[in-house]
Amino acid sequence: LTPSRVLDTRNGIGAPLARVGQAPLEVQLFGRGGVPTGSVSGVMLNVTADAATAGTFVTVYPGGSDRPNASNLNLMTGQTLANMVLARLGPDGTAMMFNNSGVVDLIADVVGYFTD
Repeated sequence: LTPSRVLDTRNGIGAPLARVGQAPLEVQLFGRGGVPTGSVSGVMLNVTADAATAGTFVTVYPGGSDRPNASNLNLMTGQTLANMVLARLGPDGTAMMFNNSGVVDLIADVVGYFTD
């Protein structure tokens, strides 16, 4: 896909305009950024965490499932970091994003998807 912004908590794209604390953030991918609704099992995202207020990690995982004990980004205080993430989607087309410590802005651009 042509990269398309599906989440930016700095300006309210795909989620409320608010920095992300420790509550999981649900991101709908079906029907957004060129991702079709239905038979999509996963997406390729460029995920960026911006201006972390504490050393933290960010985990991306399927909506409706338990958070795994793994991370996709690992940040130090004040750092901005991006990483390519292959993320499985929940049956409803959602991915969850979890920030472990402090607050951070999250940005995600979808660049591809995988079908069932």
